[in-house]
Amino acid sequence: MSSSAAASYHPDARSETNDRDSSDAPSAPPSPDIGPPLFSPDTMPGDDGLGRAATAGLLAELCCHREAGTPILIGFLGRAGAGKSSLLRLVLDRIQALTGAERADPFLPGVVTVRVDASAGTDPAATLLSRLFGALSTSFPSLAEEAVYAGGDPLKAAHAAGERVNDLRRQLDAERQTLDELGGRRARLAETVLFNSPGSRIDTYARQNRPRIETRLRAFGLPVADPVASYKELVREAAETGSGSSRTGLALRALWGFKGQATLLVLAVLLLLAGWGCTFLAGHQSLWVDWLSGFGDRMAGPTAWAVDRAGWLMPLAHAAFALAALSVLVDIIRAIRFLQPVFRGASLLGGDLEGRRRDLDGLLAHQTRRVDHLAGEVEAAVRGADVAERRVEARKAAGLLQPSLSVAGSDLGDTTTSHDMAASFLGGLRAAIDAQGSAEAIPVPSRIVVALDDLDRLSPEAAAGWLDTAQRLLGGRHFVTLAAFDRAHVLSGFSETDPALAAARLRRCLQLSYDLDAETDLPDAPPPPPLQRGSVLDQPWRPFETHLMEALKGFAGANPRARKSFVNRYRVARADPRLAEASQADLAGLAVALALDGTGSAIDLGAYRDEADLTSDAASDDPGPRRALSAAQQAIGRSFTAADARRGLQVARLYAL
Repeated sequence: MSSSAAASYHPDARSETNDRDSSDAPSAPPSPDIGPPLFSPDTMPGDDGLGRAATAGLLAELCCHREAGTPILIGFLGRAGAGKSSLLRLVLDRIQALTGAERADPFLPGVVTVRVDASAGTDPAATLLSRLFGALSTSFPSLAEEAVYAGGDPLKAAHAAGERVNDLRRQLDAERQTLDELGGRRARLAETVLFNSPGSRIDTYARQNRPRIETRLRAFGLPVADPVASYKELVREAAETGSGSSRTGLALRALWGFKGQATLLVLAVLLLLAGWGCTFLAGHQSLWVDWLSGFGDRMAGPTAWAVDRAGWLMPLAHAAFALAALSVLVDIIRAIRFLQPVFRGASLLGGDLEGRRRDLDGLLAHQTRRVDHLAGEVEAAVRGADVAERRVEARKAAGLLQPSLSVAGSDLGDTTTSHDMAASFLGGLRAAIDAQGSAEAIPVPSRIVVALDDLDRLSPEAAAGWLDTAQRLLGGRHFVTLAAFDRAHVLSGFSETDPALAAARLRRCLQLSYDLDAETDLPDAPPPPPLQRGSVLDQPWRPFETHLMEALKGFAGANPRARKSFVNRYRVARADPRLAEASQADLAGLAVALALDGTGSAIDLGAYRDEADLTSDAASDDPGPRRALSAAQQAIGRSFTAADARRGLQVARLYAL
């Protein structure tokens, strides 16, 4: 980082200067560099306070470039606080911007990014599997399902799918039976509270008023062997429907349906008829007198008697009407006295039922939702079982089906580990992505980028285990892995098992690295320009670079892997924004430093004098660097000094493993 950038990143220094000058200069608003926000958190989204946006753009272009072969595992190296997580976030954001733009360029569309934060006590393989499956289930659900099946045994998958259908159906039957039982309890709730709930309010009322209830039941001719039970039957009838119709029916029955009530009503009717008759005779005396006189002398006596007593007709009529009214009143009073405890009991029963009915309604609603959910799961499981069966039939038709012991030999036990499950799933993913051009292809991402962070929070052994697991599981086609960690921390973890090979194991895990701790006095690269066609990785090679690579391959290592790593790192590092318009000497210095790094030689500018020829004896006591520098000078056709290759030598530190 440049000194200007350091000043902008540490506002305290500028604040002290302002304090010293405050007595001589008028106050001024703070500059944008030290203005809001008042306090910047470590994890501000999209923050580029360290000036690494250009580097993030370069690494993002590598992750999603069409011509970049996979797998790729890039390590972001640095001590705590170096800005590894910030750079990781910038790279992921840039990948989304590059792959989301609708334009014809060298970047793949539909790249999926998955961020995984390592945590202590978790299984790396299980965590990677869970996060990958979760991310793909959202954006590519068909691919996630296909990968689950494609990576496993089709017979076992079909058997498991069938067993799942059977299990779900058994659960559905049990839940439906529970729902029916709840419905029956809901229908029998009034009866349960009335007859099987001692201590309820209705039961307490009935037993406290038993003598009065028994008397009224006896007066109405109802059975009194168990007056409480008879009374509760009447209460159930009154509260049966929960509306007024049942109470109205019981009230009408109380008026004429029980013992003595009908007699009173008939008596009232007869008295009404008698009163009406007396009133009629009193008002039409001439009619009945003439009628009696027509019988001659035989009816003279009775006629005279009736005429003498005709004045009694109206009092008799009034008495008959009064007695009829009294009969009706007695009937009503008896009915009211009978109904009063019944309606009181119905009210108490309603209070007892209210809370219980509410609870049962809640249980019914919950059980109904559960049954509906299980029914949906059964339908989905049936469809999945059909798909699994079709896969088996297709494998049989193609002659690819092998006998499976896992279906019939369940007594062998399930020895599948989380690593095996993850490897199977990832293998299915790669197979499905490889088949994207076939007739039965499903939507798939063009590449999957997995970002692994927080390794420094783990113990060295756990951090090394996470990195090793990621390399073994994600070290296949279509995968790019970004891992942020402290190099010394992980090396300590690898050293626990084999100290002599710790550095080699780390190199085997990484194809590329970016060291945030590397000291360089090169100015910060400018932010990347707006999205445009092309990639900085596609800038053409100069003619001398091919000769340079051929001349230095032998210094990178004796095995093909080391030589390939040297060429790959040079291809990326030459496109670093700090080497814009680089000279031949800069690129030659870059290539020499990266080649020597492959053999473990230190990249130390202090070993070279700024103005001295790099091939002089004073450059180094090791003949390897002298020979590599000599080969580089012959490849570019000119000699150069450390000052000439300064930029290239410093950038090489950033990409040194």
